[in-house]
Amino acid sequence: MSKEPHTFDFRDLPPDKTRRLRFGPVGVALWFIVGLLGLVLSGFFYWIGVEQSHWVAAQAKAVDGWIWTRGRNTTYYVVALKYQYDVDGTAYTGECEMHPSYATKTLARDALEHFYTDGQTFIVYYDPGDPSQSTKDRTEASDKATAFLVGGAIFVLSALWIRAAEKRYWGSSWGK
Repeated sequence: MSKEPHTFDFRDLPPDKTRRLRFGPVGVALWFIVGLLGLVLSGFFYWIGVEQSHWVAAQAKAVDGWIWTRGRNTTYYVVALKYQYDVDGTAYTGECEMHPSYATKTLARDALEHFYTDGQTFIVYYDPGDPSQSTKDRTEASDKATAFLVGGAIFVLSALWIRAAEKRYWGSSWGK
């Protein structure tokens, strides 16, 4: 007398166990929304990169500076500068954070004095259509967009896969 192999079916489990295995409509909806958010962010980062890729470089000089703190458990000190740059004889100002952040206020103060007292100049990028818009660090088109695009696509596709799997196991509706 031979025994037939038993195949596992979620419908064979008692009702209290199946409820824990189900992702449910709210779970699938949240999973799908996270995926859509990733796709939207990838589009945003790509758009910013394309926009800034046409920005023009200019020499800027620090005109003011300050130190501020970041972090809860570990405090980092960030040097921020207000800078001035000229475009076709017109002076514009902008603000930026200098990187990296510093572990002590003394290191941050030394960095601020280096940029501020020595009259250091640095490169900024401005929008030729609106020269008042500038940034110290220009974003590249594919910098962050690819990771959010892939992650968002994985979340959206997995939400659809989870819904299809639940539909296959429990029928066309989620039920109660």
